[in-house]
Amino acid sequence: MNNKEKAEEEKELGNECMKSHNPTEAILHYTTGIKLDKKEHRLYSNRCFAFLQIQQFYLALQDAETVIKLNPDWPKGYYRKGEVQFCTENYEEAIRSYETGLALDNANEGIQQAINKSKQKLEEYIKAKRRLPWMGLAFGVLVGITLILADHFVAENPMLESMVLRCLVVSVFASLGLLATWLYSYMLQLQRSSLLDPPADLGFGSTEPKCNGTTEKTKNSKKSPSAERRRSQRKCTKT
Repeated sequence: MNNKEKAEEEKELGNECMKSHNPTEAILHYTTGIKLDKKEHRLYSNRCFAFLQIQQFYLALQDAETVIKLNPDWPKGYYRKGEVQFCTENYEEAIRSYETGLALDNANEGIQQAINKSKQKLEEYIKAKRRLPWMGLAFGVLVGITLILADHFVAENPMLESMVLRCLVVSVFASLGLLATWLYSYMLQLQRSSLLDPPADLGFGSTEPKCNGTTEKTKNSKKSPSAERRRSQRKCTKT
């Protein structure tokens, strides 16, 4: 049995693991298959889907891009990339990936449904983003008014009888509400970005061997500055 046949066998074993809802074991089989046949794009595609099941989005995206590189005319590669982007809430990028795949296979209903779903999610996201500052502003105004009413009806010695002070209090809390919504949006954006951060090395990364020349170059680049100065002095002496 040659390597290509062994790789196909590993792919089938991985597929069986996926059917049994065991994506981690499936990844091991797909990775073994990739080591045997690095040009088989379907292995990367299947492993991409398995990575998605365990929410390893960075590794899934790397596999999807490898699929596209190995077979740029295969629609499923762009579909896989769109899946990763959709799961990480990058809906605009997902739509572009899906549309690229659909251009290669106009009759693919699955890709068309994915485009429609992504557009719907994008629309919901935009509406929520536009609505958020108004919600923060309204909440801040409500807190400010509540504080003024409490000062007027509950406090023994009201401190906010002046209209100027009351307007100032409402303005301050309205601004704090807007600031809170901005911070919330910023934290959500950071969270979305972190979904595609590279994880710790799990052994599923690139199977390409490192170039000896690159390693040697890296070693040479670590030489101390004093060694460089001595080398320069010797050159000057010879000259």
